Amino acid sequence: ADPPLHPHGHQQASWAADFLAQHLQGPPDSPARISAIFCSPFTRALQTAVPVAKALDLPIFVEWGFSELLAHNWLHNRDPLPELRARPHRSLPGWTLIDFGY
Repeated sequence: ADPPLHPHGHQQASWAADFLAQHLQGPPDSPARISAIFCSPFTRALQTAVPVAKALDLPIFVEWGFSELLAHNWLHNRDPLPELRARPHRSLPGWTLIDFGY
């Protein structure tokens, strides 16, 4: 299963994006500046990353190994990655923000 974010989760992602953009984004040459967004391939993770990517004007890098859900037989009876990888790019949340060359 690849459930979407709950509406409250969308609101929380928006709040997080606003906070990061206003309080934690250092000057352009700062070593503390956020310079990349890495995200798991699951829908709710991508939905969380989208407002952050927009607020910080950064692409999203999908990291296929980021997932607690890949633990053998924990939440899935089979590996979900082939199905996740097979999704059309345009069907992904924030697909225009994803760096598909990563």
